[in-house]
Amino acid sequence: FPCAASAAYWRVPYVPHPKHEHVGRIGMHLCTLSKYKLGDATRHQLPLLRESRVRQLFNLRRCVLETPLVNGPTLFNTHLSAFSYGDGTVERQVSRLRELVGGKDSFLLAGDLNSLTPYENAASLAKDEAALYPESSTPAAPLYDDAGI
Repeated sequence: FPCAASAAYWRVPYVPHPKHEHVGRIGMHLCTLSKYKLGDATRHQLPLLRESRVRQLFNLRRCVLETPLVNGPTLFNTHLSAFSYGDGTVERQVSRLRELVGGKDSFLLAGDLNSLTPYENAASLAKDEAALYPESSTPAAPLYDDAGI
């Protein structure tokens, strides 16, 4: 691919977990690849999980990578939080995402929303999988509503 943009969302010098074999240095990025010319990309911070400051030092810093195509729509690439267990983190992240795409005439949103679609029911999943989706409705539903899906 001749054009690419990336943004770090987990970069720490050392993760002291798990106890028996530490992960060590981490450097993870969102990446957008394109055969079309890209404009300047922007990293937008998303709300963090509600956890202690010490855990936040070592945990992921979810973000949205906004990259305009030259003479085309704006691309939004994201990876929303998983395992927030209904603490409101994903809802806050979706709200921020809606703010970012709200002012655009044309855009493409892609990524891992770590949510069920509004047409899926957690009760239809295996019990251990359903426990990952404690919300009564999917936090991603407003994105589907905005798109008219």
